Parts: sequence; C-alpha cells; structure tokens
Amino acid sequence: VPSNAPPPVPGAPPGPPKARTLLGIAPPVEASAAPAPIAPPIAPDFGTPIAPPVAPDLGTPIAPPVAPALGAPVDPFAPPPASGPLPPPTDPVIPDAPGPAVDEPDGFGVPTGSRGLKAILHDLRALQPRNKYLVPVVGALAGALVLLILALIVSAIRGKPSEMKTASSSATTKPSTPATTTTPSAPASTSAAPTVAPPPVETPTDTPASASEPALADCAVAGPSHVVAPRAMVSGGLEAYEYDPGLALGFAPTAREGMIALLDPMTLAATSTARGRGLGDVRRVVALPVAGKLTAVVDSDRRADRLGGRRTVVLSPPIDVGVAEGSLVWAPHRKDTYAKLFALGGEGPVESLAVAPLAGEHKGIGVAFRRGNAIWVGVAKGEGGSFTADGGLHRIAGLGTKVGSPTIAASGDRLMIAFADRAAGTEPWQVRTVMMQVGKAPGEAAPFALPDGGLGVQAMSPAAAGMTRGRFLLAWTEGPVSGHQVRAITINPDGSTSGAPLSISAQGINAGAPAAVVSQSGRGVVAFLAVKRKTFEVIATPIECAHKK
Repeated sequence: VPSNAPPPVPGAPPGPPKARTLLGIAPPVEASAAPAPIAPPIAPDFGTPIAPPVAPDLGTPIAPPVAPALGAPVDPFAPPPASGPLPPPTDPVIPDAPGPAVDEPDGFGVPTGSRGLKAILHDLRALQPRNKYLVPVVGALAGALVLLILALIVSAIRGKPSEMKTASSSATTKPSTPATTTTPSAPASTSAAPTVAPPPVETPTDTPASASEPALADCAVAGPSHVVAPRAMVSGGLEAYEYDPGLALGFAPTAREGMIALLDPMTLAATSTARGRGLGDVRRVVALPVAGKLTAVVDSDRRADRLGGRRTVVLSPPIDVGVAEGSLVWAPHRKDTYAKLFALGGEGPVESLAVAPLAGEHKGIGVAFRRGNAIWVGVAKGEGGSFTADGGLHRIAGLGTKVGSPTIAASGDRLMIAFADRAAGTEPWQVRTVMMQVGKAPGEAAPFALPDGGLGVQAMSPAAAGMTRGRFLLAWTEGPVSGHQVRAITINPDGSTSGAPLSISAQGINAGAPAAVVSQSGRGVVAFLAVKRKTFEVIATPIECAHKK
C-alpha cells in the first residue's frame, strides 16, 4: 500500500547484519572496489528509496540515553532520601519561666502576694450590709453614661440624614460619567436608552483568507541543498514544521529514537537539536515547545495505548488524535481520556492518519486518512479543551483497489488533500489532489499533471504545505523505478498550478519521501530522503516565496 511511494533499492553486500552496541552501531565495513550492483526494480509502494535492513554507522556516535526510560513506575510512598538529621523543632513563642504557686482563697483566683487588692475586697464586703443599693445604682449610672457617649460619637461620624443621601447619590452617579465617555459613538447630550447596532453584513469576496495575511508570490529554490543528517529510517517518516525563529525537521536516526533539527531559515544551518525516545518503533517525530525549550515528541504505536494510531497535533495546547471505540477521537496530549469526533462505520483499519491545524481566523483541525481503497476527510472546530465535528466525514474513492497515504495542509479557509493513486497494479502511479473550503464538502479529486522538465513516468508520495490566502506548495516524488527525483510547484486556491516547477533534488541523487513547510515570512524548506551507500540521509533544499508588492 503506497503510504509513501517506494524508490529503488541500493545494492546491499552479502553477509550477516552488523551488530549494534550500547553506544551506537558497529563501525562500517569498507565497500569493495567492485562496482555497485544495479538496484532491482520493485513496486513503488512508498515513493522512497528502500535501503537494506542494516544501515552502517557514518562516523557519528550515538550518545547513550542518560535519562531513565519514560513510563518507569514511581513509588508514591517511598521515603525521601536521607540528608542528615533535621534540626530540632523550635517553638517561636518562648514560654515564661514557671512562677510561684498561686493561692486562690474564696474562689477569686487572686495571688497571695496582692495585699492591696485583697484589702479593697475586704472593705467592699464590709460596706455591703449597710449600703445594699449603692453598687447597683452606681453601675447603672455608669452604663448609661457610656451609652450616651457612644451615641454622640456615632452621630458625629455618620452626620445628618440629608448628607448621607447626597453622598450616596453622588457616589452612584460618578461611575456613569466615564461609561458614557468611553463610547465614542454615543452623543454626550443624548439621554435616551442606547440602541443596539445591527451586526455587520458579510459581503462575498473572492479572497479565501484574511486580508491581514501576507500575499506570497510563487516559490523558487533559494540556494543549494544541505545534508541535515547522515542517517534516517524510512519507517520513522520525515516531518517539517515552522518553529520560531526557524524551521524544524523531524526524523528517526534509529528505529526507536527521534530527532528534531532546528534550521536557520536563511542558511539551513542547524542551530540546535533535540532527541526523544519512543516506547515502540518511531512513526513520526514532532517538534513541540515545552517550557520554552525545543522538544522532540515521538509518536509510536503502543499495545496498551487506548488511542490507536495516536498522532500529536501542534496546537496550543497540543492535542492527540487517534481511533477508539469505533470512532475518530481527540485527547489532551499524552492523556487517555478522549472525546469522539467522527463515527467510523463499516470495516477496515484507519491508516496513515494525517492532521493539519486550520489556518487564518479558523480554529480547529482538518483530518485525512486511508481506509480500504478510499481517502476520508473531515473538519473539527474548536480550540483549547473543546473540539466538535463540523459535519461528517467525506469519502474520496480511489481509482483501484489501493491508494497511497494522504497529505493535508491548510491555508486561509482552504484545505488541500493529495495522495497517490492508480487504477490497476500494472499502471504507473499518479498524484490526485482535492481542494476543500472549510464548512463545505470537498471538491472532486483531480489528477495532477506533471510539469515538463522532470523524469516523468509516474508520481507518488505527495507532500503539501500551506502558504497564505488559500495557496499551497506541493512537493512530490517523480521518476521510474530505477531512479527518483523530488520536485515542487505552487498551487492556487482552485487547484491550478502557478509559476515554474522547482527541482528540489539534484541530478544523480535517488531521492523521495519529501516534507515541506513555508513560513509566513516566505522562507521555507523542502526536505527529502536520499540513498547514501547503504543508508538514507536527510537533505534539505531552501525555498523562498517572496511577498507580493
């Protein structure tokens, strides 16, 4: 099944595969002086040069992982590591020294040392029989005097009733003054109730995107190609991202290791790299900023994963899309809780799931996947923690019994879907494209006519990248089984081509499996895999889509 169309197989010397070590791969064996054998023809199922199962080390040692494996169990009840004896607890309130014993005669609790107070109490007891009502009368007078003083104080503070009313009314009218002045459309002298203006009427326009987006001209090659990495696995895919302040490429140097290379958009020099390991074989490597740091997130298939074919989507915050309970679902990144988006009727697995964040003012994602001999497309609206399906899934029938892996990209309010297709196994592969406006059904799948100047024969392994205002850059693998090249061209919102085609790979290079990205500044890159001895290397070609004047 042409998930990415296959290229020819370079010659592989006989002999057992080389042994791997903990620190990398065993040193390469020098090639013999004999001429390399001619690669046997194979069916182009993936559009990439297919290397032997063993790739020699090209002199770049692989550093062993120093961090523990992800998902290692952590004992929540384990005691913290000992760091020496802790200081004794300290009471911040220092108690006084204990005093002498207290004598409590007659139940009053007065210490025996208070001779004057005891004498006063004795005198009061002596006066009580002769002046029975003196103490109550004095107490009542004192209480009345205290109440009178309190009433005078409260009255002085609160003021007169008329003053309270004026103050309260002035306090309520003050906020209304700035409220009227902050509305420029309301006249200052108008006292009538405000009227609600009708909503603006949308006028149809031929521009399928916001006018705030820069208008990019047709793309062109901006310089020579550069080798980004000397080794990559075809099964790990090749991904391209816009990552401020540059462009990022994701690939897999080994079966379970992913790498992100951040490139300068002008020179394509690698400014930084990030590595990540998967719990299974690498399917793709995603560039994500985590705490302001470039991070390589590895998507891999895990048996215990509740989401089948889980794919990381670069949003803020990032989300995952996969299959669960007979539906296409979304989940918070690396979480098992999910919500359903589209019900999947019928039979057959979901393969080659591709997801593209919507562009411009639209918030959501576009999805495309292969199921049987058809491509399925859908749109989900939302952002943050809520996504809902915008309509149902749309089926795009293939020409025969097999179709290739789809690519999907967004630009303005448009989506572009492309895939390899053929009516029979004896026919050459061709690329078919579908244009879709957000909120509407996709158009008919149209065959992509190869521009002049290439190897011709057949085309496969398309890769679409969104530009601005509904335009796209489309890259593909072209050529016979004996050798492939990568080319690209600008696509208009209606699916027609614009400008001259771009020769991405140089002559004499057996190349395939492209990935493309174009930033809003107009700088971009088309990367691809190329055969190098017995392995594949990652090569990138800079492109520029200048701003229209």
